[in-house]
Amino acid sequence: MSGRIIKVIAPVRSGHHAIIWWIRHHTSICTYLINDVCRSNNIKELYEAWKKFKDTPTSLIFNIESDEYKHAIEYLPPYGLSTKYTLLVLRDPFNNLASQIKWQEQWGYVDCSLLHDLWKSYAQKFIASENIIPVNFNKWFLLKSYRLSVAHQIELVTDGCPFLVVPNISNGSSFDLIKYNHNATNMDVLTRWIHYKDHPLMLKMFNDPELMELSYKIFGDII
Repeated sequence: MSGRIIKVIAPVRSGHHAIIWWIRHHTSICTYLINDVCRSNNIKELYEAWKKFKDTPTSLIFNIESDEYKHAIEYLPPYGLSTKYTLLVLRDPFNNLASQIKWQEQWGYVDCSLLHDLWKSYAQKFIASENIIPVNFNKWFLLKSYRLSVAHQIELVTDGCPFLVVPNISNGSSFDLIKYNHNATNMDVLTRWIHYKDHPLMLKMFNDPELMELSYKIFGDII
């Protein structure tokens, strides 16, 4: 993978940073990352760094978090750069919500109400899979065959083994921080929802037939 630009769209706390780090880990050339590009001010500085390495094969990954889908899918890098791959990373809504709540609790507030409708809109686009590569975080975390399938779609060379690093972005995991760094497969990322099963926002999800159907189509049984 050389000179390619990858756009990653995902809700906050959906596991997409682990997937981004996995891509970077298996890329043999210099790879730059612009995190949460629509809310950061470093894109110009990072592009300047990119230009310094113009004679060296490089790749760029940038991610857009919890933005309205139409804006996210239409967003283009600056300076005439073009996107090679667009990944839509989705985690099941219940564990995604649990991680958002836990993450926000450490800052003394919880406002995850926007995830409900945002997740449904992303799930609909995930199923349609038009002009994107849909990446199911749950399957990526669990299955070697699925990691190999994703890698093949983005021309990534990997043996498909689990990725054990916990990226230290926004303190790492909502629940475990970086406690399981280099041992990430021991994290209970698929059962986080149990901690908040009686939370009003979780109950709202349980009682939304459309959301439940979308979740089942993509992830199967979760709760």
